[in-house]
Amino acid sequence: MEEQLPQNELDTAERPDTGASIDAGLAETFTDEGSGENDPYKGMLWIKEKFEEYRLQSDERMGALRVELDRRVATIEVLNEELVQAREKIADLSTKLEKNMSLLMNIHKELDKSLVADTPATIVADPSSTTPEAAIGGSGNHTENV
Repeated sequence: MEEQLPQNELDTAERPDTGASIDAGLAETFTDEGSGENDPYKGMLWIKEKFEEYRLQSDERMGALRVELDRRVATIEVLNEELVQAREKIADLSTKLEKNMSLLMNIHKELDKSLVADTPATIVADPSSTTPEAAIGGSGNHTENV
């Protein structure tokens, strides 16, 4: 089985037949346009360049996707915190509402009891005492000068 070299070693690897670096040997094939035997080397160089381009593009896309993922994860965390706070507030307000409803019901019952116990058979109201001015002793027809 052939030994696999890491990418940085592939860039500096040497050709066994000439001792020159592979990149230098492939670059020479572009200058040798008349020779048909170097066409496979040109194809390999083109494939290597395309692979490196695609690798760089995919690395850039992965970097952008990771940034987007991190941003969305942070947004989700903030929204989850807000949701927890909102749920706590709703629970607190619900408890307060239940207590207030209970108090109002008790007040209503007490008022009903007091009205039933203290109410004579007939109540005659003085129509002149129904206005706020009449209640404080005024006539309701006067204006004050400032």
